[in-house]
Amino acid sequence: MEKRLVRFLIVGLAVLIAGSYPVAAQGDQSPGPENRFLLTGYGFTTYVDSDAPDGPESFTTAFAPIFLYRVSDKFLFEAELEFEFEGDAVETEVEYAQIDWLAHDNATVVMGKYLTPFGSFIEKLHPAWINKLPTSPLPYQHGQSLVPFGQTGLQVRGGIPLGDGYKRFTYSVFVSNGFQVSAHGHGEEEEDDHGEEEEDDHGEVLASTLFSTGDEEGDDHAEEEELIFLEGSSFNGNNDTALGGRLSVIPARGFEIGASYLSGSYDELGELDATMVGVDFTYHHDLFDVRAEWLDTETERGFTDHGDPLHDQEVESWYIQPSLRLSVIPAYAFNKLELVARLANLDWGAGDQDQTSIGLNYYFTGSSILRVAWERLEETGHAAEDALNVMFALGF
Repeated sequence: MEKRLVRFLIVGLAVLIAGSYPVAAQGDQSPGPENRFLLTGYGFTTYVDSDAPDGPESFTTAFAPIFLYRVSDKFLFEAELEFEFEGDAVETEVEYAQIDWLAHDNATVVMGKYLTPFGSFIEKLHPAWINKLPTSPLPYQHGQSLVPFGQTGLQVRGGIPLGDGYKRFTYSVFVSNGFQVSAHGHGEEEEDDHGEEEEDDHGEVLASTLFSTGDEEGDDHAEEEELIFLEGSSFNGNNDTALGGRLSVIPARGFEIGASYLSGSYDELGELDATMVGVDFTYHHDLFDVRAEWLDTETERGFTDHGDPLHDQEVESWYIQPSLRLSVIPAYAFNKLELVARLANLDWGAGDQDQTSIGLNYYFTGSSILRVAWERLEETGHAAEDALNVMFALGF
């Protein structure tokens, strides 16, 4: 009942904005000289040398064209496709495809598939040429993200000035089709020590990843904890919807503090819910940048075939990522260099993972970057894994 009420409020807000838009302006949408089409995007190639058992030396490459079309000064269409070469196949995915209606100075209505407005990484940082390290932070790993990267539905977003200067309040509220179990993860292709597929009591296949809960390396009695990862659904298969949003305050130039919420069901019957909350912080200066996020997620598991309740999955995660442009050093050799570091943790109660990354970036241009980074992953009950990542990314 509460979800239905909030859903009606979000849709009602969009309708109210539509009603306040002048009728004459609504009808004046014929093609004209203001129509514009723009092709932009990015591509990257990565070399990885890891000492992980399933991580030999390898090259990967991908490119993501972004299509932008302005119908008028009020309506825009934007879409991003991602093509990634994996083995002998090409994995294709629609990152987003949305209509943006600039209905008011303080409100934009978004319809279609859009990036989830949760935290700062998904919407603002995940493209390879923007992300300052070749890898993603633990909460947002590809196929194993604690928050689905995309939603299909309706969103209202905007900002309200808070006095003079840079002070501003921003908001995003949305309703979407909800979640489904991610098709990615270690359990996608293998069914050994790294992952497996299981069927829940609703007859749905769960793609999950096994994490050791042993306290020491080499513990033969270590058990495995199955973590379920979710992704946005392109259709509503359980007659339920997901609700979420993000609020932020920009108190001064370069500062932003945000809070995010997302909740919805993911099983076929609409009985198993997942709830995500998060807080993010950003400080950006001309040469120095620091970003941090904290997330807490709870996913209901339901019951076994024998009717015994399964404990809910509770996962807490955070990361902090500072960076410094070395042009602060008065020497020409340092003008195009940037030093980056990241610390991250993912804790599921019975065990945890730690991520430590140190990287050096060289900027040929503002959107052509060579990234070299060392990364260590440490997981409960497993030996530490080190990897060298080298990426060339180009935004266009």
